[in-house]
Amino acid sequence: FSLARSRRMMAEQVARMSDAANLINQQDRLLKDTADEHMDVGGTVGRAGKQITKLKSNAVYDAILMAGSTFAFLCVATYIIWARVPGFGLF
Repeated sequence: FSLARSRRMMAEQVARMSDAANLINQQDRLLKDTADEHMDVGGTVGRAGKQITKLKSNAVYDAILMAGSTFAFLCVATYIIWARVPGFGLF
C-alpha cells in the first residue's frame, strides 16, 4: 500500500514538474519573441529619428533657398521698373 502510494505521488510530482517545465519553455519563447520585437522597434525608431533630423535640415535649406530666390526676384523686378519707367531712376 505504501509503495503504490509513493509511486502515485512521484508520478503526480513528475507530471507537475513536466507541466512547469513546459510552461517555463513557453514563457521563455514569449520573452525572446518580445525581446526581438523590441529590438526591431528600437531600430525603426532610430531610423525614424535620423529621417526627422534630415527633414529638418532640408526644411532649413529650403527656407534659405526661398529667401534667396525671393530676394533675387525683387532685385530683378526693381531693376526692370527702374529701367522702364521714366522718371523712376532719378534717385
